[in-house]
Amino acid sequence: MIFIARAVHGIEWVCAEEIARTLPAGDVRLARREVTFRLPSVDDRLHALRTVDDVFVRVGEVGDVGTTKDALPVLARRLAALDWSAAAPGRRASRGGARTTGTRSRRPPVRRSHRYSARRSSRGRMPGRPGNPT
Repeated sequence: MIFIARAVHGIEWVCAEEIARTLPAGDVRLARREVTFRLPSVDDRLHALRTVDDVFVRVGEVGDVGTTKDALPVLARRLAALDWSAAAPGRRASRGGARTTGTRSRRPPVRRSHRYSARRSSRGRMPGRPGNPT
């Protein structure tokens, strides 16, 4: 299976080194903001990579589609022609074998902000605010 790890521009070589040390990866290649590599199957250690933002399974390549709205049906036909079953076992394995039921969680996602936490923990005593010493 071919995997694509996305990273911040400039640290691709650090990501490649981490991938090579952590996983039995072969054919590691660098490009702008990404590292492409091969694994025999999905590995749980993919979740432990600390320098990458996202990891994707490469299903196929669709090229020469176009950039207008008229190209969308062409893109849809080409995407439907790809072998998605090859990526499905990897998708289940990467989620710990959980099945998707098609239902959504009733709880909205929690949005965490460090700035909010800092302001909340200081109880309004942030420097530079009116009435507070700097």
